Amino acid sequence: PSSRRYKAVTEHKLTLPPSPNVEFCGYSIPHPSEPKMNIRIQTYEGTAFEALEKGLDDLMDLCDVVAEKFVGEREAFGRQ
Repeated sequence: PSSRRYKAVTEHKLTLPPSPNVEFCGYSIPHPSEPKMNIRIQTYEGTAFEALEKGLDDLMDLCDVVAEKFVGEREAFGRQ
């Protein structure tokens, strides 16, 4: 469970910096055995919460594109 949490946060962290309103995005996990995470988002405009929401929406869109591409390629491979 801990490694999945790191992976999810790392992927999300990568979706935030391309936003022109995000100056800094970082996270820390105090201890791997605890289900806690500290997230810091610093913005030029808007709130950190708005940036987090947009980043999560962008990450979901990215996951949808990857899943659609994967399923399409898997189906094409199965027809060969």
